[in-house]
Amino acid sequence: MTLEQLLSEVRQRRLILTWSRRRGLVLWAPNTYVPAATRRAIVAHREELIRLVEASDIRVCPAQDLHREYWIHDGGQHYTCAICARLEPIVRRRSVA
Repeated sequence: MTLEQLLSEVRQRRLILTWSRRRGLVLWAPNTYVPAATRRAIVAHREELIRLVEASDIRVCPAQDLHREYWIHDGGQHYTCAICARLEPIVRRRSVA
């Protein structure tokens, strides 16, 4: 599965990528079926996903419908989510193992 296919799957299933102090990037999807292929793709694309989360890229925004008005265009081809940008340091600081 390519990164773009994975990001589409994450959006469709409303999966949340978050942080664990011990494991780094983790999938949080309580009571949600996540196919094994999707889980393998997350592991395979872990480094790219970490960069997207750290950059608050809208492609990994967990609440796209709610955050859309806070998306910022950087002038190029990228958009960032201002809400995710403010939350990311807090999530990292409070993450559990």
